[in-house]
Amino acid sequence: LNRRKEACDALLQAFATIPKRGKVIFSDECAIYRSSRSRNVVFWSKENPYFYEEIENNPPHVMIWAGKDSRQIYGPYFFDGPVNQHQYLDMLRQWFIPLLETRWVKDTCWFQQDGAPPHFAILVREYLNEVFPERCIGRGSPSLPYPLPWPPRSPDLTTCSHPLSGFVKGI
Repeated sequence: LNRRKEACDALLQAFATIPKRGKVIFSDECAIYRSSRSRNVVFWSKENPYFYEEIENNPPHVMIWAGKDSRQIYGPYFFDGPVNQHQYLDMLRQWFIPLLETRWVKDTCWFQQDGAPPHFAILVREYLNEVFPERCIGRGSPSLPYPLPWPPRSPDLTTCSHPLSGFVKGI
């Protein structure tokens, strides 16, 4: 709890002004399953409390990544299936960073990502610290920290989750 509070205090202190906060690109991804079932399925019945139904483990899916700042949405970007550090780094290098350059925001924005394993990979952290010197928010480590830490286990702070789900469903 203390690390989470310290990280939130650091974020609030760093972004005390509205204009500066508006330049943060919050990013997140989610899995869209190619199945008619929700992945959180619960069966309950008074008549047959022992009823169960086998559901497919790890059904085929796509991963969707997107970012959002105060003015625009970046994405969505579709990965085919699970994402590893190399696929994520390729997306950053070949699609996301060039997109920021065409919109003239790369050198002035901050970039946030959560602590997903592909985001935490050393290759990815080295690259982002190069591209966004002193302007990256994420899960770091003592050996390779980000300028601002992302609070541990705090997906609730990611601002793009709810608006982007409606956007993606409309595609």
